[in-house]
Amino acid sequence: MYKGIFIHVPKAAGTSMMDAFEPHQESGLITENTSFLKKHMPPRSAPMIQMFNFEISRAHVMKRVIGSYAWDSTFKFCFVRNPWSRYVSNWHWLTRTGQRTGWADRGWKGLDGEITFEDFVHQVGDIYDRPVSRYQHDKWHMRNQVEHISDNQGNLMVDFIGRVENVEEDFATVCNKVGLPDVTLPHLNHVGYHQGQDRASQPHYSVHYTPELVELVRQRAKADIEAFEYEFEDKK
Repeated sequence: MYKGIFIHVPKAAGTSMMDAFEPHQESGLITENTSFLKKHMPPRSAPMIQMFNFEISRAHVMKRVIGSYAWDSTFKFCFVRNPWSRYVSNWHWLTRTGQRTGWADRGWKGLDGEITFEDFVHQVGDIYDRPVSRYQHDKWHMRNQVEHISDNQGNLMVDFIGRVENVEEDFATVCNKVGLPDVTLPHLNHVGYHQGQDRASQPHYSVHYTPELVELVRQRAKADIEAFEYEFEDKK
């Protein structure tokens, strides 16, 4: 029997968790990088293409490889983030300098590191209607979190949903549940991480918002807001 199954939701501390879990991913704690998953679902396989097209979720793909009995018998968990905060995180991440393929090269307007948050929010509205025919970096990160962890009827496929806003406590909870209480969580992909900068305190996400932007994100992230009961917190 497996210790647990971790479903990585983009821009919800998943990279840090994948790093923390890496030493254990071949000994019972299943992640997307566990070798037998990658062997049975290579990037160009039909299920992976369906996943990148948002026809099925990452959780659905993992269940297909693991099998229904083992899936149903194993503790499954993920982490999510307040959608308004996640938008700010995606802005920092997707428009940063030093990317292999820059913002403009991916079809957007503006220079890496110079796109304002307001401009970013308005531009990426196109993501929600853009047809998908292959992996699209921006769409993968921006789409609602429920789309990564639900079945085709919209039912959540996990047993525990941790929150970035309570990450230390919730991460400790899942580590204890899967029998790895000594695992520590690094802080990767923070603002400036790829430029070699130390992690620094960031202002509350609400400082970046106007009333118009609050409502735009509310409309686009309605599914996440309802599923996880998030609301905008104004701490300007």
